Amino acid sequence: MPAFKSKDLNRNRTFLLEFLWNLLNNPTHHDIIVWENKKELVFRIMNKDAVAVLWGQKKGGKAMNYEKLSRALRHFYGTHVKKISGKYFHYQFINMEAILPSTVVLHTEDKQNIKLSKESQDSLPTASSSGTSSARSTPPQPIDMDTASISIQELVQFNAFLLKFQYLRILPFENQAQIFFNSKKAFPQLF
Repeated sequence: MPAFKSKDLNRNRTFLLEFLWNLLNNPTHHDIIVWENKKELVFRIMNKDAVAVLWGQKKGGKAMNYEKLSRALRHFYGTHVKKISGKYFHYQFINMEAILPSTVVLHTEDKQNIKLSKESQDSLPTASSSGTSSARSTPPQPIDMDTASISIQELVQFNAFLLKFQYLRILPFENQAQIFFNSKKAFPQLF
């Protein structure tokens, strides 16, 4: 098996956790998967077969059942997911920072209207005489789950937007983000 395959397999496994995370944070799927304790990241699969079918569709229409899904999920036991003992179909996310995009932390300041522009970059504090900036001296603020959920949804929408309009990838990230949020505001039906 070529070396690049194992990296693809790890990406597919990570993709499963992102898929479950997105289902949990999508109100249209609360009949099949729900948060039991969102603060503790504990969730329950209400309809195992429906979750498996959706996972199969996400994987390109593959025939999927819960046995296959749970086998894939077991690869994360101890590192990113924990099975709640004594309860059927109850799991807990652990160490999700390693899987979820680090850009989620960047979006906590203004979750409704993130504007990344040259002007805002220029207004950042400059390095002091000691060589450190005041922005780097403060630790990142913890985020609540609602903010993380909204940020993840926006990140998923942003990635889908870039897939539709791939020519935007040649632009700097700041311009991509600005075009995305301007389009989202002007054409909400696209999202």
